[in-house]
Amino acid sequence: LRKICMQHIEACGRSGELPVRADRIGSWLGKKGRIDVVVQEAGGDTLLALCQASRMGMAFGEYREMMEAAQKAGFRADYVWLYAELFEDRIVREAERKGNITLVDLKAIGW
Repeated sequence: LRKICMQHIEACGRSGELPVRADRIGSWLGKKGRIDVVVQEAGGDTLLALCQASRMGMAFGEYREMMEAAQKAGFRADYVWLYAELFEDRIVREAERKGNITLVDLKAIGW
């Protein structure tokens, strides 16, 4: 699933829909957390993405764990893209409140 999310982000970069220029793209795995996709613009903004394949959807705790991992790894979260079929209501409210979180429906990208 991470590969599908990364391909979607790369396609958005090619079409100009990505909020950052993808100078560096990869993933990060720590002892206590993961970031499925990290997109960094040289000397600029960072986009972090988390991909969730569970039919139960993405829980707020998973989002929070990624944000804690990002802080420990020293990544700024200028933009956050979350990929899932369903999102816990708290995530939807957080996205509305913050304005820098994009919720991507996996079904909409053909998964």
